[in-house]
Amino acid sequence: MSPAVAILSALNSEREGDVEITKYDTSAKVSGDSSRIVGYAGALLK
Repeated sequence: MSPAVAILSALNSEREGDVEITKYDTSAKVSGDSSRIVGYAGALLK
């Protein structure tokens, strides 16, 4: 289990939470190559 999945699982079991996606982008925006991309996201867990 990845650290991010562990945190989200723990938060989910503790209480109802709210997640706000603050930014989402992919590596294609910088490289221009959309044949192989990596996605990135920033989120606030409230």
